[in-house]
Amino acid sequence: MGSALHWHGYGPWTGSGQELRQAEGSLQRNPGSKPEDMHTFLASTMPPMQLGHFLLRTRATARERTWTDLDAALAWLAEHYRKYPPVHLPAEGYSDVGLDARMTHSRDGLAHGADAYWEYYIAGFSKVAYGVICCPHAHRSEIPCPLPPS
Repeated sequence: MGSALHWHGYGPWTGSGQELRQAEGSLQRNPGSKPEDMHTFLASTMPPMQLGHFLLRTRATARERTWTDLDAALAWLAEHYRKYPPVHLPAEGYSDVGLDARMTHSRDGLAHGADAYWEYYIAGFSKVAYGVICCPHAHRSEIPCPLPPS
């Protein structure tokens, strides 16, 4: 992990929880083992099964979502949380922990090299998923930085 810790934001992805579950073993969410598999993975907007694999999606990496300032990365998460507010579904046993708890947990994790990935239900029984991924990645150190901070 030679370069300084920084973060990249990915998402948001919206769709059904069923769609996410059905794609768990697919090349949309996994890069595969053969070079020809990578094209499907890189073209997908679905969150990968392993968060560090987000860093392989160089076309989804953007300068405005690359941060060296932790507060800026957290502000991006909070902005999307407000844009896509969670719904509470007590009958299904789902209740969101709230923005304050998410921010506290994410601040601590990101500061110590753990990704912040938020996935929850929104209106219409849809899900939203987005995350701030640490770079270099603690568990995927073989993946180079897709866009070094300027």
